[in-house]
Amino acid sequence: LFINNRSLTSSPKHPFNKLAVDCMQAHLVLILLLSIVSSFAFSMKPSSPYTFESLHEQAALLLEEKPSDPRTQVLHLGGLVGQLCSSFMKNAPMDPKREKLPPGVEDNEHFPPTLEDDEFWSKSSTAKDEIADACSSLMFGLTVASTVCGIDIHASILKKMELNGRKYPVELCKGKSGKYTAYSNETGITKTKGQSTVDSPTKAKSDDEHLNTRTFQGMMKHIRHFAMERKWSRYHTPRNILLALMGELGELAELFQWHGDTVEAELNGWTDEERDHVEQEFADVSIYLLRLCDVCNVDVGQLALSQAKKELSS
Repeated sequence: LFINNRSLTSSPKHPFNKLAVDCMQAHLVLILLLSIVSSFAFSMKPSSPYTFESLHEQAALLLEEKPSDPRTQVLHLGGLVGQLCSSFMKNAPMDPKREKLPPGVEDNEHFPPTLEDDEFWSKSSTAKDEIADACSSLMFGLTVASTVCGIDIHASILKKMELNGRKYPVELCKGKSGKYTAYSNETGITKTKGQSTVDSPTKAKSDDEHLNTRTFQGMMKHIRHFAMERKWSRYHTPRNILLALMGELGELAELFQWHGDTVEAELNGWTDEERDHVEQEFADVSIYLLRLCDVCNVDVGQLALSQAKKELSS
């Protein structure tokens, strides 16, 4: 270009050469500036979000090195939940008493203020880090166990959230902590009817309408919004959620308890309905864990990925 520019400017035969060269140079400067701005913008982007897919990839790598089976992984989850419970008993404060919401007050991002109930949850400490580590170990454990079972835990959570939305209509259950069966007459969903997510429309859905639910932070916000819509936040204190999580793990274990240690990876030979039950229980445990992490201000995505890399390098 510079050679051509010199030849153009040195040629008397083209009276508009100077203008053409100026335009060319301005164009080149603009391209250079855009390149610099693009490079700067790229370098200033935040680090890649912590996604369910990235954690699944780590789980798959671990299973290549250390193959396992579904029942062993479910037993392992029991141990991880036990560690989380022990960490809570050792370090966490007791749950605050929650009164009914004052008239006219709605659940929102800051009320009830779980993090303000006790400074333990809002400040960094070795004790809180121990709880966060136990949460992240459980999240990775759930990812490994679901991978062994051939289950997409991210899709399972979305499907279960969609079903929960039908089981707990906002207009019926605001501020109430009862079971979904209290609304069966209106929803048509009972213990034996309407529970399947095999044909759920969210099976192939990846993102919430407004949130990137592929990331852990996005999914936690999705779950938080679900709870706030129904005015459930005041029930979602740390120990309440942990006890609910324990109950859901028990329901997951129940699905494997009499099958013997012949259960194959990816649940080969299981029916679609049996697999759906397993998917839903994995989702229930995961939803409560993500809600617990949100309430307790734990960045579970980042920590779980770090935990996964440690296990891979050990």
